[in-house]
Amino acid sequence: MASAFCEAIIAKSIPYTIDGPVLSLLSINKGAMRFVANQTNTVEYDFAVMPPEIGPEQIRMLGDVARLGGKILASNTQGIPVIGKNSTNSTTQQAPN
Repeated sequence: MASAFCEAIIAKSIPYTIDGPVLSLLSINKGAMRFVANQTNTVEYDFAVMPPEIGPEQIRMLGDVARLGGKILASNTQGIPVIGKNSTNSTTQQAPN
């Protein structure tokens, strides 16, 4: 298994501006997340702060965050069960709230 910092298959959301003490996030990733049917898929969420001149398109793996002057502030994982007809096919499913 590849290190999360070297894994090149990541989905990124739009950038957010933090302007208050409470922040609600929604991941808009244009279908970039891939899931395997008939099993629980683990999704890792990483919350990073980046310099304002760095855009999401410049980040290809988590290791790029520090290399480009950013910092990962928090990480979490969530299991998402995916039900499908064929376990060898990838499917796209929206993560539950």
